[in-house]
Amino acid sequence: MILQQIAYRQFRNDPREWTLEPLQLQQINLIVGRNTSGKSRALSIVNGLANTLSGRATSLSLSSEFDALFRQDAEEWRYVLAIENQNVTHESLIRGKNVLLERHDNGEGLIYSEEMDKMMRFQTPVTSVAAFTRLDAIQHGFLRHLKDWADATFYYPFGRDLGQGLLGSFGHEGAPQPNIYDATQTSAVFKKAEKEFGQDYVSAVVADMRAIGYSISTVKLVAPTTIQVVTAPIQLNLYCLAVQEDRLKSLTEQIDMSQGMFRALSIFIHLNFGLFSRRAGCVIIDDIGEGLDFARSDALIKTVVSKAEKTRMQLLMASNDRFVMNSVPLKYWTLLDREGSTVHVYNEGNSRDKFEDFRFTGLNNFDFLATDFIRTEDSRT
Repeated sequence: MILQQIAYRQFRNDPREWTLEPLQLQQINLIVGRNTSGKSRALSIVNGLANTLSGRATSLSLSSEFDALFRQDAEEWRYVLAIENQNVTHESLIRGKNVLLERHDNGEGLIYSEEMDKMMRFQTPVTSVAAFTRLDAIQHGFLRHLKDWADATFYYPFGRDLGQGLLGSFGHEGAPQPNIYDATQTSAVFKKAEKEFGQDYVSAVVADMRAIGYSISTVKLVAPTTIQVVTAPIQLNLYCLAVQEDRLKSLTEQIDMSQGMFRALSIFIHLNFGLFSRRAGCVIIDDIGEGLDFARSDALIKTVVSKAEKTRMQLLMASNDRFVMNSVPLKYWTLLDREGSTVHVYNEGNSRDKFEDFRFTGLNNFDFLATDFIRTEDSRT
């Protein structure tokens, strides 16, 4: 299942109202726009829907209206979810022209039973999402498609710490597994991936780092040596990530890496784990390339896009960085333009003439945003 479009609104008819017009998505997407245009928020909306459908969200939002279109087995699926004051007021799922789920603000509704081949009544607590709570392989197996999409969606905020300041602990037998959806658990995810996939996984991470200009020969977990760790009253077996750089005699531990280097390493650790484990179906990377120079930013984009193209993984990226925009072909762009509380969406699908006209200007991709080209009068009129 792949997400083709998502629209969103919160706090309808309230001073806090905020609306994202239908955001059309393809396999590879770069969402661009000026500061405060809604780029990060748009990616968070996709991730928020995934968290809700997977059960990872600990509670419902104060106000959310999702309207999502998916494609599965050549059929269009439409899922609508409305939440107010952390209660579900409406939820529906339509496959093609067939209604599979419909429930209202009292929690009552109808859901298709595959075993009985008919709609049946049900009631779910208003604080619960039926698409998750009604999962049943016999009666409602179709709901598994939404859950599978949600479970395969990963969100990485490239412009943040990504766990550089966190140490891992080997702990004890039976210790909980790392949360693979937590982008800050980079060292723990590496430990899990190395154990499951061995040297092939480590070599893939090293190859990706070398491809973007970081000349390293290995990545490993080591006890930290460049910081003092106080573990009283109990003894902890702490570890951190370290790389061997070609021109250095000693390892470079994660706390001593440049911010850009660790961000890139973190993305490749998480991304390769998702690919090796075949869990990554939709990967979201916000502020991609932040903190990298032009050459490495360009190489990072090309490496990540190449992985998406080879694996059919859906890739959603966001940036307002000149380097990133000039590295990604315009055909992958979606431009967001916010007017008040409404975010307008422009791409080749709904603004083909504008995108085609810009190609004839000979300008860099970044100038499509910098010159406000989308707002200029149509040169063909």
